[in-house]
Order: sequence, then C-alpha cells, then structure tokens
Amino acid sequence: MFVATHAPGHRPTTIVGSTVRRRSAALVLVAFVALVVPACGGRSDPGAAIDVGGATVTPAVATGPASVVSTTVAAGAAADGSWRASGLARNDSGSPAGGLQVTATLTGADGRTLGRFETTSPVAPVRAGEQVPFSVTAPGIAAMDAASVQWSATATSGSSDAAGRDLEVAVYWTRAYGDGHVLDLPSFRDPAGGTHPLVLFASLTNASTAPVGRSTLVVAWTSPDGRVVAVATGQGTDPSGGSLDSIIAGGSADVLVLVDDPVQGPALDGLTPSTWSAAR
Repeated sequence: MFVATHAPGHRPTTIVGSTVRRRSAALVLVAFVALVVPACGGRSDPGAAIDVGGATVTPAVATGPASVVSTTVAAGAAADGSWRASGLARNDSGSPAGGLQVTATLTGADGRTLGRFETTSPVAPVRAGEQVPFSVTAPGIAAMDAASVQWSATATSGSSDAAGRDLEVAVYWTRAYGDGHVLDLPSFRDPAGGTHPLVLFASLTNASTAPVGRSTLVVAWTSPDGRVVAVATGQGTDPSGGSLDSIIAGGSADVLVLVDDPVQGPALDGLTPSTWSAAR
C-alpha cells in the first residue's frame, strides 16, 4: 500500500500509478516514515569485538582530545570484498573542533601492517563532547585479510564556529532500497532499469536570525545494538532541485540523501536514521 499526504507549508504531490511526481518533494510517505533520533552516549567499552568478513576484530579507542566510540563501529566487506567500516567519533575536548579525522590501521593474522586508512567526518565543526559519524574504506585490502584494527582520532584544523550547525531537520519520508515505487522528482529520477536506491527526503530550516551558507545533511543508520551500518550525505537545494549557496534567516532547503550500495542498502531496511546538519 502506498499512502502519501503533503506536508504543511509545501505544495501537494501528485501520485501517478506507482510513480511519484513532485510539485514539492515534501510529502509524508506513511508506509516509509522514519523517526529521527540524535546520536548520543558516552565512551564505550574498547574491548567490544566485531565481525569483519569472518574475522574477529577488537577495536581500540584512542585517548586524548578525540576518540572512536568502539561499540558504534560496524566493519565488513564492501561489494568488491574490500574492508570498510563506519562508526562514531567523539570530540573529547572542552571546546569545538574544526573537524575530526579518523585513522584505521589494519593488521593481518601474521602481525604485518596491511595499511593505514584515513577519513574525516562529514560533520564539521564538531561541538565539545559531540559524537559524529564517519566511514572509512581500505581499497585493495580484502576484509578477510584483516585480523585486527587499531583506531585513532584527532581534531582537524578549520573554523570551529558552530553557528551553521543550528539547522532544524525534518525527515518527511524514506523509500527503502529496492522498493518498486518509481520516483520522478526535480532533483532525482530513478533510472529506467536496475535496483532502486534508498532515498530519504528531508528539509533543513535556518531558525537563526542570520543567513547561513551551503547546507549539508549527514545521515547515519544505526543497528539495534548501536552500530553505525551506513553513512550518507545530501546537499541542500531549492524546490526545483537547484543548488543553494545560502539559506536566509527563517528559510529552508530540500535535501535528498541516496544509498545505492548493494551491500549496505538492503541492510538499512527498518533501521532508524540519526541526522546531523551543517552549513558553511
């Protein structure tokens, strides 16, 4: 069953057969509605073991001004068999950081270092004590070859002004990965063939008294045991899908977030997304 109602303050959506054609994409698809729960929590047990493509990995949490929260880490094989992981990093300092960089050092069963792989959280700046999502890949390193991983996190340079982080997020609907309903929106159209990606539609509202710059929505899907299964981002656009350089005070932007990964996409069905917003 496909049920849709338009959200207050937005033009209605027309449903033609199994195709959604948007006059405004801000509709509520009741069949796919998702709750938004902010990521929270403190430092976790660093000895929690996770499965990496059949190998048991015990992540370590770095000490100092930033850390990786070990029990939020999910690691496994990408579609090509290479190692990848996602989780939450935390700003442990008493002040905002320009960003958080995460490093994963992979080791094989023979104790040999397979490589060091770095990533930066898409959420920036990072408030004091805040946890933000990250995802890291290890191209060319098979997940089955990774016997252990050592995690570290550091604060990166950049503006620590968090004024652009105070955007209000409203998630209107999510279409599950592989769902048969066809989307035909100003900013996205399903391809003629192939599996449909997961699509999440939301809005970002500038509730401050001053304009903010380009806006980004960061979404992390978390498993029932608290592990981050996937991380994805979307840029703020106008109702026609055009790019927005800024959002005026009291204004809003539309955001579409896509997940087309054939491994992660099906695993997100029924999981609750957590959201972070930022503008520069």
